[in-house]
Amino acid sequence: MSDRGRNQPEFQSLQFDLTTFVRSPDAEPAPTGQEARRLQIYVDLIFNNIENFLATTFPVAKSTFADTDWRALVRDYIARHRATSPFFLEIPQEFLEFLATRREQGIDPPWLLELCHYEWVELELDTRQAEAPALTLAGDIGTDLAVADALGYRWALSELCWPLGYRYPVHRIGAANAAATEASATFLIVYRDDALRVRFIESDAPTVRLLALLSEGHTLSHGLSNLAQELSPRRDVGQWLARMAPVLVTLHARGVVLGPLADEPDELPAED
Repeated sequence: MSDRGRNQPEFQSLQFDLTTFVRSPDAEPAPTGQEARRLQIYVDLIFNNIENFLATTFPVAKSTFADTDWRALVRDYIARHRATSPFFLEIPQEFLEFLATRREQGIDPPWLLELCHYEWVELELDTRQAEAPALTLAGDIGTDLAVADALGYRWALSELCWPLGYRYPVHRIGAANAAATEASATFLIVYRDDALRVRFIESDAPTVRLLALLSEGHTLSHGLSNLAQELSPRRDVGQWLARMAPVLVTLHARGVVLGPLADEPDELPAED
């Protein structure tokens, strides 16, 4: 019996010793009086279930590892990570948190956490249940001129899109080129189309930033003003509008941007 379990009822002490052993069977003693064959069943059951779930969620990441190294990573996750969620389906998020701690320690390839996050986003969008929002739009955004007419409005984005920025080209990493992958600022818009397929668009920093601002409830005018302040003070709102209007038209056609919301002027949020 472990020292921690001495002041607990016997069955709780046994449970603690069993779970400690199952987490790290190579480092922790087996519970006293338990048959080794039966203990191994628990060890294998826990490891195989979690490894299979992670391999299904992160197939590209797994392909960049030798089998023994991947299994060692999963074993380390089971041994050291203390999950904050009791739900099995949230293991991928827990695994991302675990990888974040390993990145701080410089253990893994520098792109691994971002690659796994990208794979998790794909799975999340593929499985997410979402209904078409009941929105009243100010009009169809089919031309640059229509975009310009909606400067003072808030805009709606699809619930099934994710504007992302990474330090590495995560959408191009695979088993064949992982070792040679170098840092390169990468901006992607990942979304689910009307045919329920997850797709991605290679984008840029201004577009991803503007989508983030629109998703926060800013008007298009305020979003463009932020771009001018943050990314290029030499460009005014009109110049940013000329650059971003055709992008918004394209994203609207793909269902990423739904369009301007038909707010009355006095309903628009106050902006500094």
